[in-house]
Amino acid sequence: MLEVVSLKTAKDGKSCILQLNTNEVFNLSLDVVAKFKIFKGKKLTQDELNALIKEQKIIEAKNTALNYVSVNPRTRHQVQQKLAKAKFDPEVIDTAIKFLEDFGYLDDYKFAKEFADNSIKTKKASILKIKNDLFAKGVDKEIIESVLSELQDSEVELENALSLAKKKLRIISQSKKQKNPLESVGQYLFRKGYDWDTISRVLEALRNEFENS
Repeated sequence: MLEVVSLKTAKDGKSCILQLNTNEVFNLSLDVVAKFKIFKGKKLTQDELNALIKEQKIIEAKNTALNYVSVNPRTRHQVQQKLAKAKFDPEVIDTAIKFLEDFGYLDDYKFAKEFADNSIKTKKASILKIKNDLFAKGVDKEIIESVLSELQDSEVELENALSLAKKKLRIISQSKKQKNPLESVGQYLFRKGYDWDTISRVLEALRNEFENS
């Protein structure tokens, strides 16, 4: 039978150091100590010790995850990777992620929506670029398609492409080496992830401006 031979408050005042008669030492949160009613002299079975350790790991995983999402918004996949890298067990990771989702700290749809809006408005990113970025962050395909369907029905992408094209054209025009500036602009937009339909519309608009200027 396992027995608690020492239970002292840690220097941080937020946890306790537990020592067993086997000389094993554990750092436990005050919540775990209270939940399992730990005191010096208390006897524990191996199953009780395992449950206690698991509860402590869940608390540590929750704290790690909370700190991670408090710096920047994250996706479910990113949090999962962060916790896995910290060597938490899959079951503990799932419990921590559910905790974040239940309290609104983790929401992949909200993340994708805000990421897409910010990317297209401030970075003038193409829909394809946003799609690839969200996919790389582990957002589900269904969520990505739902979020981007709203953007695809607007003229925002075309406006962004035209804005980027005009800026690029001004730069190219200053160089006498470019024999076909519109072709260079088209290649630039393609590298940015814009589709050929959008690029064609932008180049046509630029040609019309030249003709009317």
